[in-house]
Amino acid sequence: DVYRLLEMLGVSHRIFAAKLAGKGDAPASGADGPVTLGNYAVLRELGRGMGGCAVYLGEHLKTSERVAVKWPVDHDEVVVMRDLRQRPLAAAEGQKAVHGLPTLLASGTERGGHYFATELLGPNLSTVFQALFDRPLLDRWGAIRVIGVMLLRRLRLLHDCGYVHGDMAPHNVLIRRTDGGHLPYLIDF
Repeated sequence: DVYRLLEMLGVSHRIFAAKLAGKGDAPASGADGPVTLGNYAVLRELGRGMGGCAVYLGEHLKTSERVAVKWPVDHDEVVVMRDLRQRPLAAAEGQKAVHGLPTLLASGTERGGHYFATELLGPNLSTVFQALFDRPLLDRWGAIRVIGVMLLRRLRLLHDCGYVHGDMAPHNVLIRRTDGGHLPYLIDF
């Protein structure tokens, strides 16, 4: 039946019914007040993937920390994120995650689907390419070469953990601003 197919695809039947009725995306607030996923209030949608899941701007109910909340996701994706958080690569350096991959902050099941919350990252790699467009060729080449090396290192870490990124594209690389500059992070692996 349709509901089973939606479940297999990781699509919420409520979101599907709302779209079918022409009501658009899932609202950030419902009849019972703001939508929450675990300890996070959903503020607005940041993006939507091909498989039906969406990434929302979330805010922790007690600390007001802003995060990215992805929902509904396949349980296997949650398992991968949990596994990466436990890796010796992360623990050896006292980190909560493998360098260059989003830090998993929380995960669970809400409203009939799995979710996880990660640190909030910045824009995708396409914005970097756009910013480089007007620069001299040597500057562009230098910047792209550095980004390429960083991405290869992150892919190697991911492969060393036993995972393969199946959709390496600019929209699956987010840029995080740090004290030391801007660093690329791989998502949706």
